[in-house]
Amino acid sequence: MITRANYEVYFLDYYEGVLDAGTKEELFAFLDMHPDLRVEFENFAEIKIEPDSEIVFSGKSKLHRSNINERNYISKLSHRLKVIWTSKPRRSLKNI
Repeated sequence: MITRANYEVYFLDYYEGVLDAGTKEELFAFLDMHPDLRVEFENFAEIKIEPDSEIVFSGKSKLHRSNINERNYISKLSHRLKVIWTSKPRRSLKNI
């Protein structure tokens, strides 16, 4: 549901071309109910976001994990939980 608290996201999504037909109808109905926002909506057409090709993340290969499957993921998660559980001090219910 489009509201005054979130309409800007819908404005941007409209001009980026990611809204489906139903959401577009909802957006234009919202604009009909809030004509004071129509100028702002039309101003969003002028927003152009260009990626900065000079920014490069050199550690990209470290983000890729090719050897993860369900079995070893659960194993690693289980190990981490054991470490967290054993490293935190436990309090007895008598002390609370």
